[in-house]
Amino acid sequence: MAVYGDLRFASHHDMMRVIERALLRGNLPLKYSQGFSPRAILSLAFPRPVGAAAERDLLVLNLEAPMLRDQLLEAANSSCPKGLEFTDAIRLDCKSTPQPCRCAYRIGVPAGESERVAGRVEEFSAAETFPIRRTKPPKRRGRRDGGAEPVARTLDLKLLIDDVRFDGETLSWRQSPRQTIWAKPAEAMKAFGLDPAGAAAMLTRTSLELRGFNEYSGPADGESDDGPETKQET
Repeated sequence: MAVYGDLRFASHHDMMRVIERALLRGNLPLKYSQGFSPRAILSLAFPRPVGAAAERDLLVLNLEAPMLRDQLLEAANSSCPKGLEFTDAIRLDCKSTPQPCRCAYRIGVPAGESERVAGRVEEFSAAETFPIRRTKPPKRRGRRDGGAEPVARTLDLKLLIDDVRFDGETLSWRQSPRQTIWAKPAEAMKAFGLDPAGAAAMLTRTSLELRGFNEYSGPADGESDDGPETKQET
């Protein structure tokens, strides 16, 4: 699944609503949850940062009936708004959504900032460690805890970011987690001398790798899945 244009500014919640409505208009045989308010069973393996485009995201959906790959893609794309495109569809044999283990980002750097970014990239690459401080609001146990102090922790970006490359115009890097901790793209941009507030709209997530999952595996083109229940990725 690719996301670009103005749709990149949609929040995760709004993005899921857009996707569900597009698939419903495409008449896909979506499987629904049980209960008083059934919802289509959909999940994004690794939600994008708001403002970032994505060349290949993983959407996991459950179908009540199998579909041919080309038919599924045609139906899914038939009612997509501008900025959303389903690029591939394969069967997943796992019972849960695959977990991300690595991703890559790319961002264009304005000519006036290239010298500063090149220097910061060189500093980052040469450093043995690159500590940053991350703070978040305290967990709220009630409405009368306004005096609680923010929770702060120190992270080493060198453990979370690698393969940093800058050719004078385009900056790219890879991110992988340390246990369950990921670097935020805004933290990476700041480390490389970019203003996250102004540069976020130029950011693109170019790839997403999933643990124990090859994004190009699955049934061949035109081959359908067997069985009454199907879980597919688009």
